[in-house]
Amino acid sequence: MAICVICWGRAAKAEFGESKMKYEFCQVEMPDGYERCPACLAAAGSRLNPGQLLAGRFRLVRLIGSGGLVDVWLAEDEHLDHEPVACKVLKWDLNNNRLALADLKREVLLTRKLRHPNILPAHSFWVSGDIYFITRDYVDGKSLSECLAELGRPYALAEILPWIRGLCAALDYAHAEGVLHRDVKPANVLVRSNGSVQLTDFGIARTVVDAESQGGDEMTQGTLLFMSPEQLTGEALDTRSDLYSLASTVYELLNGAPPFFGGDVPAQIQLKSAPSIPHLGLEANRVLLKALSKRPAQRHATCLEFFRDIEAASLSAGRRPTPTAPVMDLEGLAATVALPTGPAETQPERLGRMLLDTHVITNEQLDAALEEQRGGGERLGDILVKLGIVPEGAIAAVVGHQLRLPMLEEGAAPDRALLDMIGPASARALGCVPIGRSASGIRVAIADPLDWPSINRIEEIFAEPVEMCVATPTEIRALLDTAGAT
Repeated sequence: MAICVICWGRAAKAEFGESKMKYEFCQVEMPDGYERCPACLAAAGSRLNPGQLLAGRFRLVRLIGSGGLVDVWLAEDEHLDHEPVACKVLKWDLNNNRLALADLKREVLLTRKLRHPNILPAHSFWVSGDIYFITRDYVDGKSLSECLAELGRPYALAEILPWIRGLCAALDYAHAEGVLHRDVKPANVLVRSNGSVQLTDFGIARTVVDAESQGGDEMTQGTLLFMSPEQLTGEALDTRSDLYSLASTVYELLNGAPPFFGGDVPAQIQLKSAPSIPHLGLEANRVLLKALSKRPAQRHATCLEFFRDIEAASLSAGRRPTPTAPVMDLEGLAATVALPTGPAETQPERLGRMLLDTHVITNEQLDAALEEQRGGGERLGDILVKLGIVPEGAIAAVVGHQLRLPMLEEGAAPDRALLDMIGPASARALGCVPIGRSASGIRVAIADPLDWPSINRIEEIFAEPVEMCVATPTEIRALLDTAGAT
């Protein structure tokens, strides 16, 4: 019987019958004579097995990892006294994918030039029949994501400072050699038995020159939960994009979850400041959130600069309580993905999608509101309220939920000193009211948290991060009237 290596157990039982199904390694047997799997239309082929020999040299031992593009096998090099080696094998259904194959080759070409103790080197690119793979050192250790899951709680900052130091050194070295990683995340960092870390998986790395010009790529790649805002929207990248992903990695180790992981994650990455971590302390939060700034120019210039600041914050804070928050299981959201590039969604597009996704409005109602908007230029939310399609409170609730922002608390009042800084007229024009300070910045009630230019303007005025809560336009006007702002 032939084996379908693509459908992973999805073939229809009704057609094959229970006796034809085989679940070992989650694979599916197909009846003899089938050239393509009826479930996924993939051509039949042989899957990899323990004991199989690749390129007449590498004897497969066991599968040790799997990602979106490759499977990683532990193998023994029979030409070198059965030395253990890791084989990254391109997934069978991507054999004809020119970009995936180019990324596999590029990983070897780029990492061969990187000689650093905190970077896992790749050896060679191989072809064995219709199997494409690269070999690299085998590390008998665990990834940072596995370490975090096993610990079952977030790390204290002092516990991971040596890891941060090693990763910062590795990235600054790679950047000096003209290489951007573009997929820094806990799963791509291995912890060796001696406790040192090595950055791995340069599969979607690019040279700085290519990344700055985007190299003609049709897709932007990375892991959504750790992507920088500029990487997410397909803009030109520089070394500070890797710094953002590194800071997101550190954030997850310290918090048990990355900065943004639920709701409309792309919108949060582009529009929202990361929340502070309660147990971390004021100064360490300030350093971490600076590295997570939405705009690259506001981040640290180098990874080493980031490490020096966070190390100093840790030393000045002294001993802090061991964090006890639970660790979030985000395995299904932590895969490397390819996303279409292009201009970021406009406010009406994003708001419309949010309301459609949550079944607050229908496509017909959205079309009617957009048609009305073409004639005047009012905000989409205002038009939906004016047409009686949806109340403003429902719009605020949906946006707040999707962006993981709190709603305006009952009894909240304007902070008059902060309001004077922004100016009453500007506050009305921007649809916002400052209501106080928090550990991570200025707390601002805002009627339209999807208005990216206005948020940028507010942050420029205060020269501090803005922590938003969602209010309706009516609530904003009432707060300003209470303060006597005209």
